[in-house]
Amino acid sequence: MTDLLPLARSLAIKTRVAVLVDGDNFPYSEVNRLETSAAALGELVIRRVFGDVKKVGGWPESASYQMLHCSAGFGKKNLADMHLTVAAMDMAQRGMAHCFVIASDDRDFEPLVQFLLGGGFAVLRVRKTAEPAPAEAPPPVRPTPAKALSALDRRLRKMLKPAKLSMVQLGNAMKGATVAQQTGKATWRSYLQSRQDLYRLEGAKAATVVLWVGP
Repeated sequence: MTDLLPLARSLAIKTRVAVLVDGDNFPYSEVNRLETSAAALGELVIRRVFGDVKKVGGWPESASYQMLHCSAGFGKKNLADMHLTVAAMDMAQRGMAHCFVIASDDRDFEPLVQFLLGGGFAVLRVRKTAEPAPAEAPPPVRPTPAKALSALDRRLRKMLKPAKLSMVQLGNAMKGATVAQQTGKATWRSYLQSRQDLYRLEGAKAATVVLWVGP
């Protein structure tokens, strides 16, 4: 008895795949990835691109894809989407394909996808690869402009640069006018703490010493 299994396999109906590309939202640079994804589903029998030929990159020059020009002029923003939708529904009604691959980042095709799935067709959405965001250069570090030294700070620098002084020693050396008159602050501690770019305090209470850290 003749084995008819190989013959039956050779006559098996292959899944017919229609690839429909929204040229306005899917770049030609990703055509190889699109072809690989679609070919895994069956035999690619229909390849069409919808979009403005002036704005869709290399699609019009592709020998494999049939280009349908959809002007992107004023008031025609969704023309390519409409043509792709009508084409898919027509192919489905006429049984031209078993599976539809829709290449687009446009969310407007969701109703079409639901229509095709409801009709028993397989649907694959292929979106473009997300491009990495360009690295932003950190803002240039601008040096904080140094405050001009007042006559008081210059006097304190002259006292503190050779050696650190205790708060008591500093207070004794700066006798004359009141602290408030000299610094605008209630105490020497509060003034020195307000100028941490020039002074550093070490220790606590009566043991506190003052160091010059400014230029």
